[in-house]
Amino acid sequence: MSKYHFLRCFRDYFGMTPHRYWQNHRLSKARQALETGMSISDAAYTFGFNDLSYFNRCFKPVFGMTPYQFQRSLHTL
Repeated sequence: MSKYHFLRCFRDYFGMTPHRYWQNHRLSKARQALETGMSISDAAYTFGFNDLSYFNRCFKPVFGMTPYQFQRSLHTL
């Protein structure tokens, strides 16, 4: 199977590129870590985001709020 055929089949099946799929997976794991009380920077670095600014930019479109807002919403419940 060629690279381009794989990418096309992957996109057809999952509706996103492999890069976006793994990024969403890492963000979900980071979100779970934030729910357990891990700090934002520890969660970002643990799950492969080397830049906190990039982590924030990736987190917000997926979950609708920044990691800081997400943590604050957990404490207000």
